[in-house]
Amino acid sequence: MEMLPKGERDDVQKLQRLRVPVEGGVTVPLGVLAQVSTGRGRASVNRENGRRYIGIRMNVRERDLGGFVEEARALVAAKAPVGPGQSLEWGGEFENKERAVTRLEQVVPVALLLTLLLLFKAFHSFPLAVLTLLNVPFALTGGVFGLWLCGDVKQSGKPRQGGRGGGGRPGARSGA
Repeated sequence: MEMLPKGERDDVQKLQRLRVPVEGGVTVPLGVLAQVSTGRGRASVNRENGRRYIGIRMNVRERDLGGFVEEARALVAAKAPVGPGQSLEWGGEFENKERAVTRLEQVVPVALLLTLLLLFKAFHSFPLAVLTLLNVPFALTGGVFGLWLCGDVKQSGKPRQGGRGGGGRPGARSGA
C-alpha cells in the first residue's frame, strides 16, 4: 500500500495519469483501468488487521437481542450477500452472549457430572444420587414460586411493586 502526498491525491488528472502495474510487468495509467472522479463521502477509511472495514452500530430496544440479530442476519443475507474478498462479522453484546452460551454448554454438563459423583460418594448409591440431583429443578421452581407468592420476584425487568426484597421497610435500620 502506498500513500500519495496530499497534492497528488487532490488532482483528478494526476490520479488518472498515475501508472499502475498489471500482468506482464507493464504499467498503465489508472484512468484506463478505472473511472476517477471526486465526490462526497466518508472523511476517513477505517482499517483493522490491514483490511478496510465499515462498522455499523445498532441499539436494540424493547426486543430480545438474539431474535433481532437472527432477523437482521437473514435480511442481510437476502438483500446484501457477501461477495468475494468481503467478510461479515456480528459483534458487540451479541458476540459476548454467544461466547457465554458456548461456555455454559461446556461447563454445565461437567458441573452436573461432578455433582452426581459427589452425591454418589455421599450416598454410596447411584439411584439415590440421581434422585437427589433430579429434585434440584423442582426445588428451584418451588423456591421461585414461593418468592412470587410473597411478592419478592421481579417480573419482565420492571421494579417490584410489593414485598420487602431483602431491604426491609423503608427507613428501617439493619444490623446489631
